[in-house]
Amino acid sequence: MPLKAYKRGKTWWAKGRVEFNDRPITEYIRESTGASEKAGAEDWIRNRTELELRRYHFGDEQPPITLEEAALLTDLDPQSAKRIVPVVELYGKKRINDLNSEIIREICRTVQPNNSTDTWRRWILVPLKKIARTATSTGRCHKIEFDGFNNLERVTQDKKRGKQSRPPKKPGSREWLAAFKTTASPTLYVLARFMFETASRVGQATAMTPYHLSRLDENIVMIPCAKGHSETELEIDDTLANLLRSLEPKTPRGWAKKPENLRVFGYASKDGPTKAWNSACERANITRLTRHEAGRHGFATETFTRKGVDLKACTEYGRWADPMLFLKTYAHAEESTEKVLTAIRTTPVQKNEE
Repeated sequence: MPLKAYKRGKTWWAKGRVEFNDRPITEYIRESTGASEKAGAEDWIRNRTELELRRYHFGDEQPPITLEEAALLTDLDPQSAKRIVPVVELYGKKRINDLNSEIIREICRTVQPNNSTDTWRRWILVPLKKIARTATSTGRCHKIEFDGFNNLERVTQDKKRGKQSRPPKKPGSREWLAAFKTTASPTLYVLARFMFETASRVGQATAMTPYHLSRLDENIVMIPCAKGHSETELEIDDTLANLLRSLEPKTPRGWAKKPENLRVFGYASKDGPTKAWNSACERANITRLTRHEAGRHGFATETFTRKGVDLKACTEYGRWADPMLFLKTYAHAEESTEKVLTAIRTTPVQKNEE
């Protein structure tokens, strides 16, 4: 029987033999395709059939590629490479084609038992997908797909580790900034205010050099590129411009003292302010907001929710390409129940309801 797709749970599998001239050329195959849709399973069968036919006609010129071999051929970013090392150490000898969504979940539970499914996705699933694509390009394996994690799996894993993933974000505010100022260094305070008023990410802010302030006399700053956005000119108000002028650019600790190494806020990376930031929050006895919450989330909520600035202006100035993402993730509602009840109570009623 030729290879056919069939559904098993939420995943499509394949069973049968690869045939040539109506004669089987492989042993009986029963494997998961890793696909959640029939079309994906059919792609898997087509690729597997082509692979087995090449083996039948030309032999195995090279053995099937292993996870370890494919990982060495894949250009991963440093953080992903570091996180995938334990996976390769435990499962590196396994053939790429032996991996499927079920085995990926086993890997996640073994290597990172106390992490969330979001973390599994970022540091295990995404790198493994990239490694699998590299393996496919060598011609030593067929194309495979891995399913992501659904909401039920996320909730189940959260219960096991006793911690909620995706906790609600808390946006920054003018009041929070005022309290933060009382214990933060002047540079750290200006950093927080800069992110709050320009919707900049901490990585953009810490990457700023004197060049990015070269038009400060015109109240123009250059926002470094990030998340697919190119470098952007942004007009700021006089107060923030004066605060930026008061800063003396510094070379991050451990860097060579060269002009090209100067940074406006003196930090080497987005993680540079973390310790001082958390300490300032603790001393001021205020909520320990992340830099993203204090900055980008704070900007969105302050402008759209609190001040009523129109959506188009908020997203253009804050450099959001997707207005729906701005509304769904960054512009937080505040005092929702009180606002709705007040509106209902003050809405004129019809005469027959008076």
